[in-house]
Amino acid sequence: MLNANIVAHMPTAMASIVTQKARNKPYILDPQTHAFQHDIALLQSTASGNQKKLRRSIDTLIRDYGSIVKDAIIDQERPLDPSDLTDDNACKAFCQGVLKFQIDTLSKEAKQSDSQKYYRYLASNTNTPAPSFRPTMVVAPYFYLTSTGLRSWLPININCARNSVTYANDTGLPLAVEIVISRGLLVDEASVNSIVAEYAQVAGIAAFLVWVDDFSEHSASAEELRRFVALIRQLANVAPVVNLYGGYFSTAIQRLGIVPGFAGVTHSLEYGEDRSVIPVGGGVPVAKFYLPSLHKRVNFRDAIRAIRALDGFASKASFHATICDCKECQKVIDDDPESSFDAYGRTKAVSYMNRGRKVTREYPLTETRMHTVSHYMHRKRIEFSQKVTASDIAARLRSTQEQLSNKLQPEVIGHCEIWASVIESLAPS
Repeated sequence: MLNANIVAHMPTAMASIVTQKARNKPYILDPQTHAFQHDIALLQSTASGNQKKLRRSIDTLIRDYGSIVKDAIIDQERPLDPSDLTDDNACKAFCQGVLKFQIDTLSKEAKQSDSQKYYRYLASNTNTPAPSFRPTMVVAPYFYLTSTGLRSWLPININCARNSVTYANDTGLPLAVEIVISRGLLVDEASVNSIVAEYAQVAGIAAFLVWVDDFSEHSASAEELRRFVALIRQLANVAPVVNLYGGYFSTAIQRLGIVPGFAGVTHSLEYGEDRSVIPVGGGVPVAKFYLPSLHKRVNFRDAIRAIRALDGFASKASFHATICDCKECQKVIDDDPESSFDAYGRTKAVSYMNRGRKVTREYPLTETRMHTVSHYMHRKRIEFSQKVTASDIAARLRSTQEQLSNKLQPEVIGHCEIWASVIESLAPS
């Protein structure tokens, strides 16, 4: 799944990924239309002379998405308002622009790339059509829903969905609807019911893509997790559901079949299991290791404490049996497990000036990042494919929390008991 702003920023590079590195893989493009309802300062960068201007990728999207967005953001220098899209003709034009960007951008780039001639050659010699490189499905324009903005933005979202279904049908592509809500709205049962009821009236939705703002499964309460599962269950009665930013809790729910129609979970490379709607500072990158028994990335020092407590450094065989035996760990961990594990935490000191004083921080080496990313992705593949039972998951989570209770802080391991209890209560008897 690709974000529209990345595609707008580097279409040639993204087309290269679709045609070469990820050839034959289906893809979806997230139009990120919610960005235009927030403070326009979030869409700007600082140019020379401290002047603010729209980021180039945002400017590209605005012009492709049509006059509604351009009039508000560029001409009037304000965010989109629900009133901008109440006229049905205006809404249809906006939806067409958003879907057309998704369908045409990478396809056009791919057709102009050097690789296209080889695909044509293969097609002519194998009697198979050359790939179109169109997305697998298109995503309707959508806007962020909060408790205060639900009444004004939900009707706009619904109308965008209806108009997009019509246009998607004309293109022969299925339509996905993205539902982005605040964490506060998630636990408002009446509001969630109204959201689902409205979308259930829209015929032709092929899938729902769900994004709960800043929703970390590791810090969520039992009630939040139950309400999240309830939302997925209600939507799944209408169409298959994908959680756009989820971790192992979502994976477990999906693998256990607790919610029929819960089709999948996505994340980024070693991160992205939760995401805020409004961008925040990325912070200083630190070396982290995905600890399989915790189903969580922890900082390097905590990883060492945990592995010692789990007796993972006793031998190479012990590490692979109790901590991880993925392909990356098999390659990295040798007969001196504690010493070789250092490959997951090596850093370098980087100095820079901050407000007139020198600051020095430790940053992971490039090879450190490669090791941790590869390990993370191997573990995720295992989690997505292994056969599991609710009782086994709960028992392992509780055992891990007990073994690490005096080694790591409660906020690092506290999710284990919450997940175990919620999964047990939701699993079919």
